[in-house]
Amino acid sequence: MDRIWKKFDKLSGDCYSNMISSTPDKSVWDEAFDELVAVIESERKVNPDFAGELYQVDDETEFEHDVSGFLEDYMDELDMYKMYERLYEVCKTLLGMFHWVEDEPTDIRFILSKALKGQGKIGEAVAFCEKWHLEAAKNQSEEAGQVSAAALVYAQTDAGELAGAEKTVKEYLSDDAKCCEENEIIWRAAVRLYEAMGEKEKTKRMRKSLEKYEDEVDKMMEKEFADFGDLFGDDGDDWDFNDEWDDEDDEEFPFS
Repeated sequence: MDRIWKKFDKLSGDCYSNMISSTPDKSVWDEAFDELVAVIESERKVNPDFAGELYQVDDETEFEHDVSGFLEDYMDELDMYKMYERLYEVCKTLLGMFHWVEDEPTDIRFILSKALKGQGKIGEAVAFCEKWHLEAAKNQSEEAGQVSAAALVYAQTDAGELAGAEKTVKEYLSDDAKCCEENEIIWRAAVRLYEAMGEKEKTKRMRKSLEKYEDEVDKMMEKEFADFGDLFGDDGDDWDFNDEWDDEDDEEFPFS
């Protein structure tokens, strides 16, 4: 079956070549994704049990095609260029293609909610996130609970449902909480909320805690790369972990 992957490999390669082109052709990403869907369907005609979970596509092809990397980059491109209708379609396609039993589609659902908002469908985004959050609570899924809560807070904030958004935040953040790895995604959503509410002092305190956490992460990564450099003879001078918080662009993150 390797031969049926050749067209996808060629198209995905073209995608990355286009990223550095002076006249990029964004349609090649769509072609590559459509070909990927077709290839998976072809594999399942031969073996109905092929890749029931998304991660298994790479597992069962011995990581020769970097499908996960391609999908992440493709959705990043669609988001970057605000192609939200297509982004929504891609998320819906992926959600329908796999079982999502072993691996929850939290990141894809988060992106889907953002794609709805990008199309101006704020009410649909709120309804989607409310249903998702209730489902996560019913299934007692800690990861999906955090991510769905953050998505819901973003959607409610954008819809002007500030009281509902604050209620969601308070399910996860106590008044004396500090930003950490476990609550970062909901923390970022809360910053957006309190800024929208005009809570300047609270927003300032939460940003300061977030910046402190980011500094700690930067230092940890610097140490890890320094240790790596010591092991392999690389001083790591090319690495820069000092990205500043951008007050103008509170980007929504699907990853905690």
